[in-house]
Amino acid sequence: MQSLTLRPATAADAPALADLLEQLFPPRPQMDALRAGIEELAAQKGALLLAAQLPDGSVVGTAMGVACRDLCGQCRRFLVIENVVVREDAHHLGVGRALMEALEAFAREQDCGYCLLVSCSSRRGAHRFYEALGYSREAGYRKFLR
Repeated sequence: MQSLTLRPATAADAPALADLLEQLFPPRPQMDALRAGIEELAAQKGALLLAAQLPDGSVVGTAMGVACRDLCGQCRRFLVIENVVVREDAHHLGVGRALMEALEAFAREQDCGYCLLVSCSSRRGAHRFYEALGYSREAGYRKFLR
């Protein structure tokens, strides 16, 4: 595999992230809102938005983690992982694994007790990927708000 750089995403990455995120969840994100969201995450303590970049400068993957406070047990934090996507032509190159390992390292830095993610029920390949990384399938629910 080509050398891969994982780095915090910046507003300049918005066009590449829009391409990736549209692959994950159409329609294409609105660019001004996406840039604002990237900047907000960059400024937020306990949040990390990653860009996976090849030596040619192309961004081939992204993933986001946000640490939240739990109020049960030891009241440790947990990391919510969202928007994990790798460009289709970069599947099976280790990009997704590298992104997830980086988010797990970030979770440890944030003293998180566990990581939590939700994946659409139709994404069976993604489910096999997460399970291969040690994630267990749990019952989960999601409600989209207007």
